Amino acid sequence: KPAPQPVQPSPPATRPQQAFLDRDYGQAINGYLRTINSGRADGQTYQQLAASYEAVGKRAEAASAYREAIRLFEAQIASNQNVANARRGIRVCQRALISLENR
Repeated sequence: KPAPQPVQPSPPATRPQQAFLDRDYGQAINGYLRTINSGRADGQTYQQLAASYEAVGKRAEAASAYREAIRLFEAQIASNQNVANARRGIRVCQRALISLENR
């Protein structure tokens, strides 16, 4: 029987996701900002940051993050990387922006 493999630490992006799922939005925001500051952010990171801001009522910050997510998803499409997911991300962000504007 092979020896068990050591548990690998979670990649940085998954810790904020778990915090969001646990409704620890402040921790999620901090985690997403750390990912962004490390230069490893993509459209999904900004989309999730926006949802975290939205959950704590920071509508202006949420809108800004959704717009940045859309910009990054558009760049992802332009570079022909995971186009279907990027298009889906854009649609989600656009709907969220409309929802924010209508509140």
